[in-house]
Amino acid sequence: MLCFIKEDKIVAVIAIYSKEKLSQLFVDPNCRKLNIARQLWSAANEICIAEGSNGNYWVKSSTMAIPVYESFGFRLDGAKSKQDGIVYYSMQLVP
Repeated sequence: MLCFIKEDKIVAVIAIYSKEKLSQLFVDPNCRKLNIARQLWSAANEICIAEGSNGNYWVKSSTMAIPVYESFGFRLDGAKSKQDGIVYYSMQLVP
């Protein structure tokens, strides 16, 4: 897990599980549109590659986050799904 700190406060986090599942990416609403998500993604990806990742990642994305993940190169990989009342879309990044 990586954190982005701005003015002594954690304003964003990213977590990747087993070097393949992007399991968490949250940015404080007041800090969106500042390129923070991209910076965290870039750093997390570099660490995973250095630790042997093949660059294939997947994520269960909310509707709101689809454009963010698409900007990282992820593509929709299936239809809308629902689990425990939560709607998500599977997305995958293949180098």
